[in-house]
Amino acid sequence: MSKADGADTQVKFMKLLVQGNSSDLSLFRAFFDAHAAPMALIDPDTGAVAESNRAAREFYGLNEEQSHGLSVWDITTTPLEEVRKTIKRLMTDSGGRVEALHLTGQGDTRCVEILASPVEIKGRRLLLCVIHDVTESRRAEAEVEHQRILRRTMIDSVRDAIALKDASSVYLAVNRAFRELLGRPESEILGRDDSALFPQAQAEIMKLDDGRVLLTGESVSRDECLDTPAGAVWTNTVKSPVRDDQGRVTGIVLAVRDITRRKQAEDALRKSEEEFRAIADYGHDWESWLSPKGALLWVNPAVERHTGFSVLECLAMADYPLPLVDPEDREALGDELRRAREEHSSAGDRVFRVRRKDGRRRYMSASWQPIENVTGTYAGLRLSVHDFTERRQADLLREDIERIVRHDLKGPLSSLLMTPTVLRQEGPVNERQEVILKELERSARRLLTMIDRSLDLYKMETGVYQLAPESLDLAALACEALEDARIAARPSCRWTLLVDGLPDDGRAFTIQGEERLLRTLLDNLACNAFEAAPENSTVVAALSRRSGSAVLEIANQGEIPPEIRDRLFEKYATAGKRHGTGLGTYSARLVAQAHGGTITADSSKPGRTTIRVSLPDPAGPAASA
Repeated sequence: MSKADGADTQVKFMKLLVQGNSSDLSLFRAFFDAHAAPMALIDPDTGAVAESNRAAREFYGLNEEQSHGLSVWDITTTPLEEVRKTIKRLMTDSGGRVEALHLTGQGDTRCVEILASPVEIKGRRLLLCVIHDVTESRRAEAEVEHQRILRRTMIDSVRDAIALKDASSVYLAVNRAFRELLGRPESEILGRDDSALFPQAQAEIMKLDDGRVLLTGESVSRDECLDTPAGAVWTNTVKSPVRDDQGRVTGIVLAVRDITRRKQAEDALRKSEEEFRAIADYGHDWESWLSPKGALLWVNPAVERHTGFSVLECLAMADYPLPLVDPEDREALGDELRRAREEHSSAGDRVFRVRRKDGRRRYMSASWQPIENVTGTYAGLRLSVHDFTERRQADLLREDIERIVRHDLKGPLSSLLMTPTVLRQEGPVNERQEVILKELERSARRLLTMIDRSLDLYKMETGVYQLAPESLDLAALACEALEDARIAARPSCRWTLLVDGLPDDGRAFTIQGEERLLRTLLDNLACNAFEAAPENSTVVAALSRRSGSAVLEIANQGEIPPEIRDRLFEKYATAGKRHGTGLGTYSARLVAQAHGGTITADSSKPGRTTIRVSLPDPAGPAASA
């Protein structure tokens, strides 16, 4: 029997004592005074305490004298009007039970439960109250409720859907995420099993998993696609057993995580890998992925076409790709790749030779760049290798032919150049014969100069040319080149030269350079400008000094053909010229580079082309300043 039930019985007993012998209250008073529970008789009209027992006085910290004249208003924290209404209600025949906060003599506030019933003593109606201190039990109950709310809040704040089932797979508790996943309120989930919440096929699978957990006492995990009100959702469900104090499995706790995004990412990754394989595995070039420490992580099948070694053989190599490289190039390429890994640097057009499995050598061009993974962390090097053996062999053959032609032509031309002198010495020549001899002499010298220039260009190509600069007037050279090109290519056209933005007045524009090479550059650029210019148009050349450089610009009407615009200064790049060789702008670039300068083409203005040459000018205004 609880304290409350016992107190209720005591109130009824004391009421019987009063009613049984209203003239003799000695038994009632003895029971009243000796009782361990605080008791009091309250005047319902005034709220005054008519009588209180020893236990009541001790509970409130009062002596007998202090208890006289005490009223309910002195010990309760409840508002006066509410107390009056409560007393009026309790004065009915049935009485009742009420909780309140009471003040003790020590200043404490205690939570008390009061069982009250009206009694009549000597014709006076009073309210008999039995008081029980329930402060600690209410605190304990409040703490339990607080912990319950805290646990519920914590579970509801978890992003995973969590639920508790009993041994019959009936849902006992669910968190907010589980309710949102099913799109149902808690009342439609609790007390039901999966067959009432999911399609039959899914419910059967869930039932089998529940049975396995209950039978084995071990957790199970499953990825599955659930049909929810929001659509199909991929989930990972982990079911674990719930055990009692004896270790018996009494239920199941399950955690359901939405992995739809992960599945979508996996599908996207798989598709990306398939596309990568489709491109990389069937690419013509030889592609590799080297780890930050240099180990081979991946190589495409093209390696076998280029080297004769299979992908598996390459993956088994300890120092890939060096075993595939010709011994003469192995050390240099190995050093470059090692520095690239350490410095996370890139490079391109590194030429080396491969020694194929069958012993043949092939020329390769390699480029590499650092790779980062999805988190931005360095993941090694991507190595791309292109076979250019045929082009290299063609270049070597062309160079050999050019060297032979240069060597074999210089001998006959030297003899031809001496012929006019010999003929003059043999006897007198008439005026007509002298004109022919001079033309022969001029043509022979021109051819010899062209061969010498060709030899110079070859030296510049191979990087062995030694520049011998001298002071020269670039304005005078430009005027000669422009006039010669106009007469030879487009006599109907005109040309003008601007020096520092003003028309040329004969002032020298002095720079340091090699006259023979600069004449070649000017002749080629002027000839190209007049050949591209329409009839009766004007070619404009301009000389200026900018930031330590001497700048030459030659502009003409007409545009560079689109098919060669990006490779205008490459060797053999030509278009639209019947007898064009594609060597003019190429040689101009070599000459500019030999002087430490640059050359560019500007086609930004429609219908107009400007070639810009920039040469170092250490003696110019900017340098002297």
